[in-house]
Amino acid sequence: MKKLIIVVLLFTTGIAFGKLKVGDLAPDFTLPDIRTGEEISLSSFHGQVIVLRIWRVCRGRCRVVVPHLKRLQTELLSEIYPNMEEVRAEYGPLLKILSINAIDPRRRVMSELNKYKMDYQVLEGKGSGIVKKYRVVTLPLLVIIDKDGIIRFIEMYPTYNQLKEVIVPLIRDIVENGKLD
Repeated sequence: MKKLIIVVLLFTTGIAFGKLKVGDLAPDFTLPDIRTGEEISLSSFHGQVIVLRIWRVCRGRCRVVVPHLKRLQTELLSEIYPNMEEVRAEYGPLLKILSINAIDPRRRVMSELNKYKMDYQVLEGKGSGIVKKYRVVTLPLLVIIDKDGIIRFIEMYPTYNQLKEVIVPLIRDIVENGKLD
C-alpha cells in the first residue's frame, strides 16, 4: 500500500511525469522517416533551429498548423535573409521541421501527407515511446528547439506569427554568433 501511495504522489505532483518545460533539454530520439524508412535522430540536427510537431490524424483544429509549417519551410529564411543562398552556403541549414505522427498506422499517415501536401520531414512514431519521452499529455504538440537542443517554445495550436517571433531570433543567433556554443 505504501508503494502505491508513493507512486500516486509522484504522478500527481509531476515529479516523475511532469511536462517538459521551456528551458529543458529536448530528449533525443531516432525514428524512421515515413516516406523513406531512413532512421533520423534529433541529435543529427544539433546546430539548427528545430520545429518539432508531435501529432495524430484528426479533424479541424489539429490541421491548422500545417500551412504554418509549410510557410516556415518555404518563406521564413528568405524573408529574414534576402541573400539566403549566401547565408546557407556559409552556415549550412538553419531550420529543420520534423513532424512525428505518434499514433496512426503508416497508411493513414501517408494519406494525410498526400492530402495536405506535407512536404516537410515526417517520422513514424507509433509504438516508439515518443509520447512518453516528451511527456505529451494531449496531441498535437509543437516544440521549438534551439541550436543547443534547449526547448524554447511549447504550444498546441501556435499561429504563424508566434512561431516566427520565436524562430527569427534563434536563427539570427546562429548567423551572428556561430552554429554551436
